[in-house]
Amino acid sequence: MVIKVQHKSEKIYPIEKIISIFSYFTTGIVGFFWFVIAYFKKTKVRPFLMYNIVQSVLIGIFLAIFNLATHLILLIFSKIQYLDYIAAKLYYNVLSFKIIKLYGIGISFTALELLLFIFLTYISVGVLIGKNFHVPFLSNIVKKAMKNY
Repeated sequence: MVIKVQHKSEKIYPIEKIISIFSYFTTGIVGFFWFVIAYFKKTKVRPFLMYNIVQSVLIGIFLAIFNLATHLILLIFSKIQYLDYIAAKLYYNVLSFKIIKLYGIGISFTALELLLFIFLTYISVGVLIGKNFHVPFLSNIVKKAMKNY
């Protein structure tokens, strides 16, 4: 994963950084609402913000597909004799075992959720310093989509 520097001539405004960060942590929902607001205000979304919003939406779609696929595979394994025990262990140890429990405020994370949170925090730090984060497969799709933008 490589962080690429934004063009020097393009000034990145603080609101663009804030919207980008919120868009990553909400998997594109905030970015979608920003598109709707920009449409009604008849303003153009700048390339830095567009790149980060589209990438956050693609990360959200990827996570939804991954979640659906893992649950579907585990459901199929749970119906097959001798694989049901393995499926139950995988589900408990990987997808539902809470490694961090903060009882006072009601927050708990599984291992995958914690890794996702660390990944999104890393991307957000890159956004705060004004750089685009390159996710190997997804960023190529975003760049192709923004080629004529």
